[in-house]
Formats: sequence, structure tokens, C-alpha cells
Amino acid sequence: MNYRTSVFALVLHKSQILLQHNPKWGDYSFIGGKLEENEIPIEAAYREIEEELYIQRNVDFLIQEFSPKYVELEKISKRTHTLTHYKIYLFYLTAQRNFLTSLRPENIWIPVLDIQNGSSSYKISEIVKEIVPKLELSAYDSFQKVI
Repeated sequence: MNYRTSVFALVLHKSQILLQHNPKWGDYSFIGGKLEENEIPIEAAYREIEEELYIQRNVDFLIQEFSPKYVELEKISKRTHTLTHYKIYLFYLTAQRNFLTSLRPENIWIPVLDIQNGSSSYKISEIVKEIVPKLELSAYDSFQKVI
């Protein structure tokens, strides 16, 4: 079995979650990716957010660990076609300022409820469809104080 450690950043606003189109797989997934060699999860999360959303830490946003801190699941990897054990660290983004007007076309807001009940008209990644229903997201908004 293969093992993969990744980070995902949860960006939430008005009961919606920000996802990014992955042209390689043709679906929408979380902001994030795998850890690089010798990288700790929080640094990987900052790096991935900066690379994918074109915003700067401590200027535009901060992150904090989500609860649960991570999720684990086993799936057949699209890349290797082998059973893979994923350990995915979750982080929650809080914005220092509103960057909503500068989002790129590959980023879209999807209602959390549409993911939870499988009714989104967008092709959502299997990992998103598996993780989102397990999380309590209703108290979070990246652009307001956490309740």
C-alpha cells in the first residue's frame, strides 16, 4: 500500500466552500496538495494557499488547525491506480482582508449542502465528497470572526 500525506485549506463563506478546478482530473477539489520532503503540515498549507490563490500569508490571510486536525482514508489513487492510505491535515483560512474580488476563474464557491447531499452540478472530487460530510462547517466563515 502507498502512503500519502497532504494538506487541505478550508475556505468558507456564507455556507459555501471554495474549491479549485483540477484540469488533470477534470474535477473540483480543496485548495492544497501534498507535503514536500521535510516539510511540516502548516508550512505546506501556507505554501499551497500562496501558490493556488495568489495571496500572501500574514498580509492577506492566516491559517489555523481545524478540528479534527487530520482525516485518514484509503482510496484507489487516480495517479498510481493502487490502494493508497491518505493522511490529510486540515487547516482553516481566515482572511486579513477580503480577497473575494481577486479570485481566479478556476476557483468557485460551492454550497456545502450541495456537496453533503450530492446535488452539485459541478464534478466534485471523490475526496471532497467523502470529507465534507464528516466535518462541522456551519460555524466557520473565513471573512468573519469564528463563532
